[in-house]
Amino acid sequence: MLRQASLSIAQRSDRFTAVARSLASLQDLGCDLPAAGERWLLPLNWDEPDRFLASLDHHVQVIGIPTLVVAWIHDMSLGKRVAELFSTTANACDFFHILGSASANPAVAVSAPLSNASPNRLAYHRVILGFRRTQNRSRWLTNAEISNGVLDAIVSNKPQHVVGQIEPWGQRPNALAFLMPSE
Repeated sequence: MLRQASLSIAQRSDRFTAVARSLASLQDLGCDLPAAGERWLLPLNWDEPDRFLASLDHHVQVIGIPTLVVAWIHDMSLGKRVAELFSTTANACDFFHILGSASANPAVAVSAPLSNASPNRLAYHRVILGFRRTQNRSRWLTNAEISNGVLDAIVSNKPQHVVGQIEPWGQRPNALAFLMPSE
């Protein structure tokens, strides 16, 4: 879903790392990455949080802290742990945490400060993915809308950026509605 955003960011970067659970999707992305610059493709499984964080930490120790991180990690607590990993170094880093809205309202998600973060080193941004409403229908965002929205969030550099809409929450796609026939 972030393929186009990843390619756009890679095109503007001398050093680029992509992380995904699927080696096949990383290899597919790798075929389209610009040849210029250093490129790393890391197949890591975030369902194993401690191993995931250890692998990221090792990668950072080898290549250095990035100045930009775009992370779509569905587990909010793991997302914060990843952000904290990038916040404990001397280099400044913009961390864009992508939050999907398929199962919970991200507008009310707790955004507690990161416990180990230095405010001078990590700029934490939330990118909330919503939905589109047209006439009497709602639909989830397309891959292109997601990628373009994430790129817009990076350019705007605000603490929170909403892609699509999240209000009214009850009109999102797949919202449960029960119709009871009258007796």
